[in-house]
Amino acid sequence: MKKILLAAAIGSILFASAGVYAQPSGKDEIISMFKQLDLSRSQKQEVRAIMQQLREDNSLYAADKSEIKLQIDSLFALDTWDSALANGIVDMQILSSTQTALNIATAKHQAFQVLTDEQKTELSEKTPSTNKQKSAQKKIAKLSRRLNLSETQDADLESLMEKQIADISAFESEINAHKLAKKALIQADEFDQDAWNNLQMNYASTRASIRLIKLETRFNFRKVLNEVQLEKLSKIENRKKHGQRRG
Repeated sequence: MKKILLAAAIGSILFASAGVYAQPSGKDEIISMFKQLDLSRSQKQEVRAIMQQLREDNSLYAADKSEIKLQIDSLFALDTWDSALANGIVDMQILSSTQTALNIATAKHQAFQVLTDEQKTELSEKTPSTNKQKSAQKKIAKLSRRLNLSETQDADLESLMEKQIADISAFESEINAHKLAKKALIQADEFDQDAWNNLQMNYASTRASIRLIKLETRFNFRKVLNEVQLEKLSKIENRKKHGQRRG
């Protein structure tokens, strides 16, 4: 679990669009589901059509993401952490992501139904990658190199990530239970929207706590950087965000 959280901690610092600004497109999640399966041409076409519809459905919430970004920028411009503003941002994120998360789950369920019984079994039996530690180490080195961090800044980054890992680890059982419940609903023969909505409602408090932890980590990391490094970080985030949009 710690390896997974370490990679997530780095991602939450490095990529704004991956965690804090918002609603994921769902495209990468669907691609990740099927990347190790040998899909036929017709299956690939069906999955592409599902992803295209998902992009169109979730594009309706672009204004929400823009407003959330403005609020986050306001928070990051402050000298000290503003808990009231941060909690307000997280509340906006949770509210805004409700429909997009449902759209993503529905699309993943539809894509799962494209598979043959054998492929469904193969996908269900796949386990998460065990190479998270190497991936996390590469991300640390890459971020440090691109921002030209000093030894002191490197130490600060590591300290911030370790704190985030420790804080999020307190929710380990809830995180694991939620992932299993989501997987069961997505891979069921019929998608139960009421069950999905109840699952998300029951997990909302945990999700809000985790988002708040990640947001504060990013806030504190920015206080470690100088103006030149902040500008570089902004460019990195923008490239990542636009790259996701093009995909």
